[in-house]
Formats: sequence, structure tokens, C-alpha cells
Amino acid sequence: QAYKKEFGDVNSPHLNKVNPDLASWAAHQRYCFRNNLTSLSEERRSKLQELGFIWEVAEFKKSAKEAEREQKRCMKWESKFNTLVAYKESREDGDVNTVDLYKDNASLASW
Repeated sequence: QAYKKEFGDVNSPHLNKVNPDLASWAAHQRYCFRNNLTSLSEERRSKLQELGFIWEVAEFKKSAKEAEREQKRCMKWESKFNTLVAYKESREDGDVNTVDLYKDNASLASW
């Protein structure tokens, strides 16, 4: 709970660096879960679930990578949009649907 309070989740990749003993313990809990060992009782599973514990780290990492890619796409879109706004403001007629856009900024035009 202390880790979650400080970092906002219990699945951070920083867990190994910040607290290797806790990371090892978490890996053991996942092992017990996957192998349905009795040392991980339903009560313990529930407590971990309530914290937002991720049982399948590979799925969590995959989701994190997808979120990172989406964030990069959004940032790229915002950048192109801001470039288009600046282009519009630089034109006397304010037209962004012009052949000049292709001449002035081909990558923006293809966006």
C-alpha cells in the first residue's frame, strides 16, 4: 500500500529498482496465482486485486507500450495541427486548402 500511495500503482517498472525485495515478493504472488497454490488464499488475492495488482505482467507491459504509442500519435497530431494553425496565420488569405501548402510544407500537406 505504501508503494501504491507513493507511485500511484503497484505495477510500476520502477518496482525492481526501488524495492527489489517487494518485486521478488510480487513475482512470487504471481507464481502462486498462476499455479493455484494454496499459499495465495482468496482473501489475499482479493486484497491484491483491490490494490490494482496485475497478474499478467506481459499484458500490462503490452498495454503500457500501446498507451505510449497512442500518446506519441496524439503529440504528433497536436504538433501538426499547431503547424497548420501557424501556416494559416502566415497566409494573407488564411487558406489552408491550397496548392501552396504542398509547396511550402509537403509533410504537413500529406498529413
